[in-house]
Amino acid sequence: MGKKLKIVLSALALCLLFTHKIYASESQPASKNYTYLSDISYDKDKSFAASGHSIHLDENDSNQMITLKVNEKSQPYIKGLCAWATSEIVYDLKDYDYDYFTADLGVDISEQCTYFNTGVRFYIYTSDDGEEWTEKYNSSTFYGGSEAKSVKVDIKNAKYLKLTADDNSDNWWSAWYDEAVYANAKLIKEDYKEDTSDIAEIKTVDTYDQQLKQNDLQEITGDYELTLLQRQFVKSVGYEILQALAKYSDEYKDTISWLMNDKETLRLYLAGGKPEGSYLNSVKVLSRLYTTYKTDLANDNITSHGTKYSDLYRKMILSLSLTASGKNYFFFDGTQVSDPVTRYQIYKDLHLHKGQDQELIENEIFESLTVEEMRFVMNTIIDDEEIVWLNHYVRNDKNGATSPYSYIKYTSGYEYTKDQYYSEENYDKWDEKYHLSKYNIPYKKGNPKLWIMFEEGAVCGGLSKTGSCIWGTYKGLPNTCISQPAHCAFIYYTQDSNGNGIWNLGNNVSGWGKSGKTEHLNTRTMNDWGSGSYTSGWNANYILLAQAAQNEYDSYEKAEEILMLADIYKDDDEKLESIYRKALKTEKLNFDAWLGLVNLYEKDDQKTEEEYYALAKEIAETYTYYPHPMYDLLNLIKSHLTSTTYSTSFTLLQTNTLKTAAKATDKESIQASAVREVANQLLGNVDVEIASFSFDGDHAGEIILSRRYRRCMGLQLRWWKNMDTDRETQCKINRKRNCIHHIREGN
Repeated sequence: MGKKLKIVLSALALCLLFTHKIYASESQPASKNYTYLSDISYDKDKSFAASGHSIHLDENDSNQMITLKVNEKSQPYIKGLCAWATSEIVYDLKDYDYDYFTADLGVDISEQCTYFNTGVRFYIYTSDDGEEWTEKYNSSTFYGGSEAKSVKVDIKNAKYLKLTADDNSDNWWSAWYDEAVYANAKLIKEDYKEDTSDIAEIKTVDTYDQQLKQNDLQEITGDYELTLLQRQFVKSVGYEILQALAKYSDEYKDTISWLMNDKETLRLYLAGGKPEGSYLNSVKVLSRLYTTYKTDLANDNITSHGTKYSDLYRKMILSLSLTASGKNYFFFDGTQVSDPVTRYQIYKDLHLHKGQDQELIENEIFESLTVEEMRFVMNTIIDDEEIVWLNHYVRNDKNGATSPYSYIKYTSGYEYTKDQYYSEENYDKWDEKYHLSKYNIPYKKGNPKLWIMFEEGAVCGGLSKTGSCIWGTYKGLPNTCISQPAHCAFIYYTQDSNGNGIWNLGNNVSGWGKSGKTEHLNTRTMNDWGSGSYTSGWNANYILLAQAAQNEYDSYEKAEEILMLADIYKDDDEKLESIYRKALKTEKLNFDAWLGLVNLYEKDDQKTEEEYYALAKEIAETYTYYPHPMYDLLNLIKSHLTSTTYSTSFTLLQTNTLKTAAKATDKESIQASAVREVANQLLGNVDVEIASFSFDGDHAGEIILSRRYRRCMGLQLRWWKNMDTDRETQCKINRKRNCIHHIREGN
């Protein structure tokens, strides 16, 4: 290992194993008997990570939870350091009076590849002056699949601590998988003892399961419902993570207690969909919001549109906790990340429009949004600094124009780094035109703002992202960007006269049939529908089905609660099918239930073609006007229909359903034009040909079978039964010519 500093070796400190569990405490003053290293500053001048990486606090190199292998299982940690090897992290300990450094050492479990993997070795040093170092510990080689090692290193009287992770080789590829972590890294005093107690109100999943199974599949109400919701929350976040958070600080403990014991709030949180980041980050964000704005949740006053303020603010807090669990950044500059506490206050103020008679956003619709829908407002891809500025600029300078072409010219000749946009001599000119000082818009090189794009122009990406931002800031309504062939478009939310949500295309070129995921839709889709491996092609249109479910929100919420039971009874196929059927009875459109049924069928090798075909017909009938989800689900069934009879009938079913959707009218769907576009696109992807006929040529007078049916042929009589009309066609098939010599129909 190449070392630049002189190292004085001493005896290796005794390294002690201790219990592997998630432990945590709030940032501690020096008077406490422990403190986490991630809660104090390291020496940035002396610390570094491998090229292309940075030092991470309380997360791994992918901004996810630190996870090590402990007792042959994945063990997550809410505290720790990550520094890709070769790396060094140096701490000045002069202001801290502790006796030992402790941590669980290892390579993050996400790094499982063994190809050209030389592993990581750890070295721990102390120093009196930060120049000459004494080695206190060195490790064996660690890989992503190695067991973590718990260490306890004597640091008494040390002024400096250095943590080194070495890539263990001089080869250029040696650091490919060297995601070194120091989990639960902390400084402790001699009398420190780990807190191994548990917070009683946070129970294990097994405990919840035992309670729920005592009232087997009863109606989901009262205490049974609360227990089910609590079980789902603990399952999602993780029992040990919640225990650690609750002991980390009183703020976390209070937030978790509030969420787990307020049934309506917990129901809304879980129905709001999966976080865009991790559940751990979601709870952290929720705690910040709850702690800061707790009094807003007690505001029982009523808005002019009949909404209780506390209900609105709760939805805003929950939607932000789910959205800001990932990094919500300004599309023009990815370094400008939104702060959820700030964004909450901004939208709260816009909604209140204090001192102005005119509403600043569409308050009535904004108040009616579900948590899921509101996420598509709160994750608008603009920096917090420009939300109010853009709202007022659209309103006052552009008379409410929402088309991005009212602001930006389409051009590829833009240059956003020109000095003219950052020079002091031009500030007054830009300030007069764009009101920068009025809204405290920063004016400095390396910090580009939207007004510069207004000046320079953009291609489709800049135009559509600006259109999306206008809808989210000026209207306060859901929006996101989507991809189309060689193009970026955006979609934006409105409501019909009945209050049903509708999604519309902006800067559209290719229509719904060729619209795919991008921006936040690339992270997750509404209801988390359409983001699995079952999806195909241009599938942004899944949001049409998801929105239809949100439009019947009470049914959707109740169906999702029923589906929470599926994990409890995952080993009981009979009960699983009952759960899925009950959910579908509650909400027929529920995609999770249909997908669950299909997956249940697929693992049952006793299911017959007749049963698979019956399921396909159910799905086709339900999703006639949601053609892409129908198409994807039926394709999961397709491989189980192998006979000529059912394979042919399946093709006819899928094709005829798409043809029906291609003729959708406003009577069948509130988004009929979108349905038609998607169906017609899919019809181009479906091989609908069963056979062909010609009056002349080599096969004159013969019906030629499609290639995919020839595998079933033989020189024999076959009976092809039309599954819908019960009419039968007798076919004599010639193997050599792949043709049908004679067809006769009968009743």
